[in-house]
Order: sequence, then C-alpha cells, then structure tokens
Amino acid sequence: MHRYVEEASSHSLDWSSASSTSEYVRLVILRDGQPVSTVAMGEELEMRWILVQDKISNVGLFLNRCIAERMDGSAPLPPPLTLIANGCVSNKVSRLLMHYPILPFDGGLTTKIKVFRFDGSRRVRILCSVDICFERCAPI
Repeated sequence: MHRYVEEASSHSLDWSSASSTSEYVRLVILRDGQPVSTVAMGEELEMRWILVQDKISNVGLFLNRCIAERMDGSAPLPPPLTLIANGCVSNKVSRLLMHYPILPFDGGLTTKIKVFRFDGSRRVRILCSVDICFERCAPI
C-alpha cells in the first residue's frame, strides 16, 4: 500500500482542476463530465480521483482523509474543515456541502461537492490523503 497527499488549489469562483496532479492519482473537478474553469457559489460539482493508468494498474483507492483550508486572507485563519475521514464524508459537511457518498467507478473514486469559500478569502485548498492498495482496498 502506498500513501501520498493530493493537493488541489481551487478558487471558489474560478476553480481549476488542472493543478491537482500527482504521480499516481489525479483529482479533477467536473461539471457534466467536463473540467471546470469558472463556477458559481453553491454550484454542485463532481470530484473525481482518477488513477493515472500508464503509471499504475491492478490497484484500488481509499480516501483516507480530505481537508479544505482557506488560502490568502488576513489572520486569524480558520481551522481546516474535514471533508472526508476514514473513507466517508464527514458529518459536519454531509448536510450542506457533500450530500453523496464516495463511490467507486472504473478508474477511481467520485463524489459531489457544493462550491464554497471561507470568510476572508476567495480561494480554497483541498488536501487529500489517498491509499493505493493492491487489487482493491479492504472495506472499513
């Protein structure tokens, strides 16, 4: 099993899904299956963690943890917001931001998230810890 941290730097009104790559897994933000360049506050988008097929095969993914943190803005910085913990959407965000579970699809994992921001900044960074398991990851 390999573990790495995935980072996506996103703007709440100008999200970019191109900046969130790693050697093995890529996080993309999609609208109707297409990468986004601009979004509206509160819009529901798809988050996909996709295996880079030419780098790795015969594996599964497990989202250990994802947090969101404010970028820019003046102090004090709010604490990071846990989006996903132990493979499940956090109770704190399940009612307002992430109504759907994390689901496997051919090539990775997917869920939906509503566009949000922290007070004092228009940009949000999403950091994820993803386990890469041989064949498939054990259920929790």
